[in-house]
Amino acid sequence: MLILTISRHPYLSSLTPTSKCSLAKNLNRHPCLVPLIPNINESPALLPTLKSDTHSIKVSGVGHYIRSITCEKATKLRGRPTLNLKIMNSLVCEPKFILSQQIARRMLPTPRNKQVCLQATSYYHCISRCVRRAYLCGRDKYSNKSYEHRRGWIEKRLLFLSSVFCIDICAYAVMKNHCHVVIHIDQEKAASLTDMQVVRLWHQVCKGTILTRQFSDEGEVADYLLPTLKNTISVYRERLFDISWFMRLLNEPIARMANDEDDCTGRFWEGRFVSQALLDEAALAACMVYVELNPIRAGAAKTPENSPYTSVKRRIEIARRGDKRLGLMQFSEKSTIHQSGKLPFEFEDYLQLIDATGRVIRDENTGYINRHLPDILTRLRISTSNWLSLTTRFERYFKGAAGRCSSLSQLSEIQNTKRRINVCVSKRLFQ
Repeated sequence: MLILTISRHPYLSSLTPTSKCSLAKNLNRHPCLVPLIPNINESPALLPTLKSDTHSIKVSGVGHYIRSITCEKATKLRGRPTLNLKIMNSLVCEPKFILSQQIARRMLPTPRNKQVCLQATSYYHCISRCVRRAYLCGRDKYSNKSYEHRRGWIEKRLLFLSSVFCIDICAYAVMKNHCHVVIHIDQEKAASLTDMQVVRLWHQVCKGTILTRQFSDEGEVADYLLPTLKNTISVYRERLFDISWFMRLLNEPIARMANDEDDCTGRFWEGRFVSQALLDEAALAACMVYVELNPIRAGAAKTPENSPYTSVKRRIEIARRGDKRLGLMQFSEKSTIHQSGKLPFEFEDYLQLIDATGRVIRDENTGYINRHLPDILTRLRISTSNWLSLTTRFERYFKGAAGRCSSLSQLSEIQNTKRRINVCVSKRLFQ
């Protein structure tokens, strides 16, 4: 059944005919509301479910306001489960519209506060792409000008922000037209910082306020200003483990530097970043290896240690020098696999796994992987064939949270949602 609840919007009632006409022209371009047949005056009604994936929505008059749409798929149609759609704040400008379920799903992305759930996991995979996926960080094939140095900008900025924020970098790969980063949010570290530490860390990336600068320089403020200072520091403390602020302060300076270099204005990045929750060790390991092997899959490198602007190359170079200033999240030791604040596997096992998987991808020997692998795959309960699928098509399989079925069920309980995303893929790849 298709149920519509429509009410008159007070703002639209006060519009002049000219304004209504202009508004209708703009809304005609809205991809979710497509004019079908004009001059049909039918009141909102309870419509039967059609056999196709497209449902006709009949409304009357210009200036109505769709408050909610509930679409229930009848069980007799292919035995599909009930599907609920909600369209909020959509303006109606024609008498009759057609709504596609697939378009509606694209028009209603998952809110960021639903994508990030620190109660379920502290590991996340974030992706930022250049506008139109152009090679704005590679070599321009038209002008033959190289922009490879911009990848160095991103890597340097990424490592700098990890020293400021309470966010650890697990893995990253800066490609020619996009960037991958796997991060760990350390909320406990943010809570343990003193007020002075929070202010000084935040001032490394932003100016702050006059009050916080006075507090940083003098160490104290007037008593009547203390409540305002405490509230500001509380906001800064939350931002220090906020993914959105981390990615914002990563992408915005790069875009400004690139625009200054090209002497132009406009977008450098495609939009906001994509975030993906990694709910358990299996999803974390698969995603990290997927990110590390990006240059090999793209044909930009033949071995992981020669993959430019990746975390695995940085880890290997620093290990050879014996330098402890890594700037990345450290791996656990064999005696303490589940040590707090460290990745839940050993560095040697991780390198062997990357090397073996990279050889298979490079040689295009699909389905075969060396038997003499570390015990990490056995411990994660992932078969070799599934492992190759995960490390080559991780983004294609998982469009949201990734993990075993038990982890997805736990996330669903925490967020109080009835539908578990990616359950079928999880059953096939992680068990």
